[in-house]
Amino acid sequence: MRTENVIVPMRDGKMGAYVAYPDNKPVGAVIAIMEIRGVNDTMRHHAHEFAEAGFICLVPDLFWRQGRASSFRTESRTTSGRPSISTTISTTTSAFGTWKTRLPT
Repeated sequence: MRTENVIVPMRDGKMGAYVAYPDNKPVGAVIAIMEIRGVNDTMRHHAHEFAEAGFICLVPDLFWRQGRASSFRTESRTTSGRPSISTTISTTTSAFGTWKTRLPT
């Protein structure tokens, strides 16, 4: 399996993401929505599981507009600093649109 950290161009900046690729020709692609603690070891492990099952897995950093995930964690018990649902959906949709052009055929 091959993995990498990538930059996904967005309309209002650049978003980081983690990608895991299967060893063989991919059977599809998955965008894994990160947990509240960001793109961490748990999310990278899930990406590896998808890659082992034959999928390319992208884990976008949905909190990139809020700065580092560590600063977000300190506010995790409140709603301040969290992206809205519509922002999260828009970011995921944009990431998918950008990402699908980079998938191997």
